[in-house]
Amino acid sequence: MTIKVGSKVIGTAKADSKGNFKVKIKTQKKKTVLGVTATDKAKNVRKAATVKVK
Repeated sequence: MTIKVGSKVIGTAKADSKGNFKVKIKTQKKKTVLGVTATDKAKNVRKAATVKVK
């Protein structure tokens, strides 16, 4: 898993065998848009999901 703000990576993590993951990042300002991508073992990157900080 990769978490980005714009093109800047702010956190990464690996999922466990059940697909669970946890990423610790610094507190972000309200309305910041985070992009979340997953990369599999074959290096295929899924389209980014976005989350807006409330």
